[in-house]
This record gives sequence, C-alpha cells and structure tokens, in this order.
Amino acid sequence: MRTALHTVFGSTKRTAPYIVHPSTELGVKQLSTFQNIHKLPLTVFIDVLVTKNLQLLIIDGNATDEDLTPIWETLYAEYMDSIAGAEMRGRLESVKDSAIIQSRINRARITLELIEKISDKRLIELLYDYDYPLPPLTADNVELVINTFLAYYKSDFIDLQILAKQDESEGDEITIDYNYFMSTIVDMNIGMKTNININELSVGAYCAYVNKYREYCKSKQRKVE
Repeated sequence: MRTALHTVFGSTKRTAPYIVHPSTELGVKQLSTFQNIHKLPLTVFIDVLVTKNLQLLIIDGNATDEDLTPIWETLYAEYMDSIAGAEMRGRLESVKDSAIIQSRINRARITLELIEKISDKRLIELLYDYDYPLPPLTADNVELVINTFLAYYKSDFIDLQILAKQDESEGDEITIDYNYFMSTIVDMNIGMKTNININELSVGAYCAYVNKYREYCKSKQRKVE
C-alpha cells in the first residue's frame, strides 16, 4: 500500500511486532495493527495524522474505521504522553490556556520576519520580550541569540500541539503537517549534529529525540549564562 509519504519521504516499510486481533468469524482473516508508538513508523503516523486515513494502521487483514478509531486514539495518546515528557507535563499543568503560547508564537513570527528583512539592533533586542532565556546580547553573539531564540520558538510549536489536544481545540494558527515534522527533524540534526532519517524512525524514537533536543537547548543556555 502506497501512501502520500512515499512521494515526500520515500518508501515506508512496515515491520512487526504488531497487535493481532483475533477474528470471531470462521474464514475471516485476522487483523494485525501496529502495537505501540515504538513499533509504529513515524511516516505512517504522520500520514494518518494528516490524511485521517485509519486504514494505514493495518498491517494485515481488514477493518472498518470504527474498529480502528480506538486503536488510533490509544497510539495518539501514547505519542502525546511521550513527547511531553515528565518536565513538560508539569509545565502544562500550570498553563491553562493555549492562547498564551499561540500569542507568543504569532508575535515572535512577526519579529523574525522583520529581522530577516531589516538589520537593526533594536529588532534583535525585541527578542528579549518573549520570555525565552536568551544569552546577553553583544556585538559578537547576535547569531547565537537568534539561534537560541529559534530553538525555543520551535519548541513552542510542540508545546502548543500538546495544549491544543488537551483543550480539545484545533490550534487554528498552527499546521501540523509533513513539513512540521520534517522541519523539527532538520532542526535537531543541525542543532545536535545528528543524522536522523525520518524513514528509519519510529514514533517513540522521534519523541525521545524531541525531548533530548529540549535538554540540548537548555544545556546550551546554561553554558552561555
């Protein structure tokens, strides 16, 4: 079965282990689906998330979307729990409204667009208005300040996704699509000097890398303080 991701990322290979759902009807093929996020390929997860095609969760057999819905909900809940991490879960408990992060993202986006078009120290100084722990601005570390800001800015997108799900809202201002995940992986590869291949990544491994990237950003900040 080919999916939209074959065009963007290449072939998606499905491998066991997986859940086998026994059939109650004689002669009907058993249903096999991915068991957990550690066995679910990230490319398949993204395809289901974007296209809403639950049939992609099937490894073998047949099932209706109604049968697959609880399986998808379990996998997605596991993803949300894993990508949040213990520290992020505690942080989310203190944030009641995703509009807080959404507003910061919107304002930060405008500031970044201005900085890209106009080279002005006063615009760089505006980056310190967003509650991100940035290093002190000097004539020699402008690039470091911008890169540190970008790391926290992109992390906010992940936080907003979690909050939007918890609040049962859609997060209208943020688009969770193929480019969203690919951009995150590119940022991690550049920042941590890794070589993460999306076609070889499970959802569980992706969550682990994202949490590791958060820790990396914090360690970089501690070094410049």
